[in-house]
Amino acid sequence: MVDDLTNRIMAVAFAFFFMFAIFLVILLVWTSPEESINKIRDLANYLDDKNTTEAKLIITFGGVILILLATLLVIFELVSPESNTLVVQQVGSGVAEISTEEVVLRVEEELRAVPQIDQVQATIVGRGKKAEVSLSLHVAPEANLADTVDVACQRATELIEGQMGIALAKPPSAEVHYRELRVGGQQPASTQTAAIASSPTADAQPPANESQESTDASREHPPTGS
Repeated sequence: MVDDLTNRIMAVAFAFFFMFAIFLVILLVWTSPEESINKIRDLANYLDDKNTTEAKLIITFGGVILILLATLLVIFELVSPESNTLVVQQVGSGVAEISTEEVVLRVEEELRAVPQIDQVQATIVGRGKKAEVSLSLHVAPEANLADTVDVACQRATELIEGQMGIALAKPPSAEVHYRELRVGGQQPASTQTAAIASSPTADAQPPANESQESTDASREHPPTGS
């Protein structure tokens, strides 16, 4: 949270500085055009005097070094290395750290209290001074997915940021699993199949055609002893 606020302040300050520079150029063009042209001419003469191979090499190497430093800074900000510890932000003096395993246990304990969640598995990775949270939720068949996921992510955010004082790099992400999917209140296909196979009427009476065929066969072949 502190880093985000610092970035916003720096962006706003750069925007104001850029607008002030443009306003200053416009002001100089209208108020003292001759002096401005003379300054630009002096700069052009200076660059013309320094138009040598040595000066070009110095400028080139200096520019390459600055570009490399800026690239490393961007890579460090975008892809921060993973860590197993998280920094507690709201500490007046000193530095407080907590392991990601302890945060995982606390988050899973908190989310098991949600009525519609049967099982939960949390994955927390440290990115610099912030945390990335991924949730794997096993929900009940009658659960409302949108409400359940919203409650789970909200509780995880309140616990990590509000109670534990750990900044999140982004909102928690959730992967939802149904323990058993039922559509329209119907029973699973396996249950219906078992009920048909165990029906008592299937073995109690033989088919009518089979009994008729056996009767006809006895009439055609009477006993030989008679």
